[in-house]
Formats: sequence, C-alpha cells, structure tokens
Amino acid sequence: MGFGPRAPSPAAGEHEGEHEGGIGAEVGEVDEGGAAEAAGVREGCVFVRMLGPTLELAELGFGEILAEIDRRRAAGAVLTLVFDTAAPIKRLYAVELPARAALAALAALGAAECGSEPVGWAEEVAEEVAPSDEAEAEAEAEREAEAEIGGAVRALLPDRLLWCEHAARLFLGDAGSLTCCHVDLVPQLEMAHGLAGVKLLGVASHAATPRLSALHAPAHGTGDGDGGDGDGDDGFDEAGATRVPTDRALRAEEAALLRDGDMSIAALHPGDMIAFSSGAMHFASNGAAGLNAALYHGGITPSLLPRLRSSAEGDSELDEGGYGPRTVLREIELDTLPSDRGRRKEPTKE
Repeated sequence: MGFGPRAPSPAAGEHEGEHEGGIGAEVGEVDEGGAAEAAGVREGCVFVRMLGPTLELAELGFGEILAEIDRRRAAGAVLTLVFDTAAPIKRLYAVELPARAALAALAALGAAECGSEPVGWAEEVAEEVAPSDEAEAEAEAEREAEAEIGGAVRALLPDRLLWCEHAARLFLGDAGSLTCCHVDLVPQLEMAHGLAGVKLLGVASHAATPRLSALHAPAHGTGDGDGGDGDGDDGFDEAGATRVPTDRALRAEEAALLRDGDMSIAALHPGDMIAFSSGAMHFASNGAAGLNAALYHGGITPSLLPRLRSSAEGDSELDEGGYGPRTVLREIELDTLPSDRGRRKEPTKE
C-alpha cells in the first residue's frame, strides 16, 4: 500500500520538524490481493488514528506519522490503523466484503481498542494475507475457501449444487441502511445467514418479477431520477427504485410493495438462514435498532440453469470484470456438466 501527505504544510518550506512534508496521510495506491485491499481500504482513504495505544493522525505531520509507524514496527507491535473516506457517509452499508478477511480485520480492531493483541484465527489470517510464496498462498486460499463455504453449503444441499461461490461475502451496515429493489446479475440460490441485528428481506415471485420490476426497479429512463448503477445490473436506475426504510414511515409506493400478494417478506435474525432466488426482484432493509451483519453464499442448482442460460445470452459487457452469467455458466459447463455441449442428459426410462 502506498500513501502520502493528506494536505501540504501550512507554510511549506519554512518550517522543519512536526509538519515537514505535509499534514496527515492519505492512501494513494492499494496493492491488489494485499492485506489492505482485503480489509476494504481503497485509494483516497484517509488515516484517522492508530490503535493500541491510540494516536490521532488527522492533524499530525506526515513525517511524524512515518516515524511512529517505523517505531511500532521496529518494536514488533501489531500495527492497527483506522481509515475513513474523504467525505462523511450516513447509514454506511459495506457490501460484498470477503467475509473471512473482513471479520479477521474487525476482530483485530476490537482487540486493539481493548488494548490486547489479536488472537486465534484473526491473527492467523493477518499473517496469511501477505505470504512469501504467492503460489502456495493461492493454493491455501482455495483450501480455505472450500473449507469455509464450499464444503458447508454442499453439505446442506448434497449433489444439488452445480456451482457455488468460492467464499462467503459479508454485508455490514448501519441501522437503517438498505438495498433497493433489484434483480441480481447472476440468478442463483442465495443463502443469507444472520449474524447481528434484524434484516427485512422481500422477494417477489418469478412470475411477478417483470411486473414488479417495472414499478419498483425500473431501467434507466423510466425512473424518477438520473440514478446510477445498482448492484452491477446493466441499465438499472437505482434512483428510481423503491426502498423500504425501517427508520421512518413508509410512503404509499413502499407500503404498496409490502402489501403486494406476489411478495414474500421475512425477518432475518441472528442465527437464522434464508434461502431465496436472486434472479427474482428483491430488497433488503436493515433494522433501525443497531448494527446489522449477514453472510451471503450463492450457488447454482439444476433448476436454475435455464435462467442462468437466459441471462448469459444477454449483453457480453455484463461479464466485464471476470464475473457474470457467462463466466459462471462457462465454469459449470467445463467443470461440472457432461461434455456433450455442456448439458445434463435426461434420465432414460427403462
């Protein structure tokens, strides 16, 4: 990870010492696959403080920050940094985080704030994210992913999963944070595991998804605002999509969505698991009482193959970035299905 001064010195060139080289620190570059990226650090994040013991960094000279980092590393101390984005965010909802690395980082942060050292698997993961042998690290990551999600999900659905995501994803949000109505890029069996707080999930039937999407998850040009991309769906207008907030009274269209007979509504509590089709229109709203956390695991069953094939026939740009319906279908056909054109043979009647 590369970083530099957040701001120039008040009078650059005139003062030596505490503000030499600028004030504060800001991330300029994040190494792909490194510990910082795994913990969610991105270019532009600002250094806020060090923990264990706590040292505020926002107004500290850049030279002093470098000296403190060197001092702690030389002493063999665990270096724990708190970052923030350049602009304040309300109702933060961090989604699609690599679960194992993110939970390890949170455990280490909690330990540092209490003045103790990270223990157990959190410390082990911190050591694993920056290995000396890249090939060995990749092999170990594959084994960890299979142990964490592949084996567990396949045990729940023996012989029924043609493909599943390689690792669990953590969704961590403030009270009242949410995702609006949408349909996922890759239609799959999504399994949500509640960790903390209460999450309200609403899922439409497949038959009603076209009708309800037209009303509550419109494409660009049909909504009320300019919007931006939502959950990676091509042409999706997030600004025009319906939300179901938990921290205020519902508007007419929001209440109408909940009353619709083609919607299934469920509350996900800690310890619960909900399975639903992500190819149907759905939303998720975090409870207003406190922090919410949930793990998501996705997989493809034989009954979902027709929907996946239909999605794969769409715009090839949907697979940009190495993930999309075509990519998943290709993995299934190469690794799981019989070789005759990648389709499973129908059983023969005796």
